[in-house]
Amino acid sequence: MLSWRRRNTPRTRENGTSFTSLRSISSLRSGGALLTFPAGEVEPDPAVLPGALEALARWSPRSSFFLRCAPDTVVAPIVVRGVLSRRAQDNPLTLLRRKREDREMLGAMLQMVVRTVIPGAWPVRVRVDVPEPFAGRELAAGREAAAAAIRERVAGFLRLRARA
Repeated sequence: MLSWRRRNTPRTRENGTSFTSLRSISSLRSGGALLTFPAGEVEPDPAVLPGALEALARWSPRSSFFLRCAPDTVVAPIVVRGVLSRRAQDNPLTLLRRKREDREMLGAMLQMVVRTVIPGAWPVRVRVDVPEPFAGRELAAGREAAAAAIRERVAGFLRLRARA
């Protein structure tokens, strides 16, 4: 029997596991990949905005659920930086917003509009880095411990990049 949860995610009544999660676990068990966003929101670009290290504290330990169900999974944290333009973020129009998060979002929207109208304006240098991956079995022991280990590895990576 199905019930519907927020965002219309179908759930089974027996154990509360969504069909999407079950498909994800099946994919991981057969060697597939799964991309998750542990904070559940857009995080600060570590190359442009402050707060990237602090944002790690908002990461959910939910990923450990997949590791318990598919312990042979390899976890490869990915850090994407340099997506936002410093010129867009520092644009005086962003001061129309009071909250920092709203100013950052306005800067990102301004960047998209300007780059659409003037291709090549406000160039960015996007970097995608993969810190040392984890073997899933290393992390499957505990929900909070797994999340903390991943956060610490990414934090260490960000600290090294900040010094470079």
